[in-house]
Amino acid sequence: MPFNTYIVWFNDAFDTVENAAEALNGAVLPPVNTDDPEAIISAVGHHLESIGYCRALILGVQPVVDYIFGENRLEAMPCRNSNSYTAAVVIPAVDGSMVSQTGTLNTDDLLLLLLAASPAYADIAWLLKDVAYGSSNYTVHLSERLSMEDARWLYSRHQQTIVDWMQKNQLSLSHFDADTATVLTQTDKVCLAVVYRWACHTVRAYLHHLAQ
Repeated sequence: MPFNTYIVWFNDAFDTVENAAEALNGAVLPPVNTDDPEAIISAVGHHLESIGYCRALILGVQPVVDYIFGENRLEAMPCRNSNSYTAAVVIPAVDGSMVSQTGTLNTDDLLLLLLAASPAYADIAWLLKDVAYGSSNYTVHLSERLSMEDARWLYSRHQQTIVDWMQKNQLSLSHFDADTATVLTQTDKVCLAVVYRWACHTVRAYLHHLAQ
């Protein structure tokens, strides 16, 4: 499932744009028709409002490739001294064929894209961005590419999700071959084992829905 990255420019007339840019940066938004620029701006505005900021802060939204072109050729870039800020957001790519005549996403496509748009899956998919993975090999690719640093990063971003997954599946650290001594002396090893199993579960769930 392809993802599109967009750069959001903020209106320098507002004092809150620095905080808003920091809060928005890196967000994975729900799917919209990415052929429709207004739908993209609306999605960004809705997310801004959901995190406590006004959509009027948005000056414009552009694909990241256009932003890079402007930065390289035109030297158009944010500047803190001018109260000019930007943020990057990710939106799952949806073309017009996935949108019904009423202008809404078809139900099956919506379910898939909502799953793909989850921050947890998006982060894991980024680790696998250079490989072709499927139900027969995703565990191998995750094992090869999930480093200790990656595991700590994923855990820091999705700690509550991972804890909830463990509780739902009645998993304790003993299920990861971690006794008290291991937990106290090899914390990173335990983190890697837990995050790897959770990442496998997350990818497996996505592939399962994709196959339906």
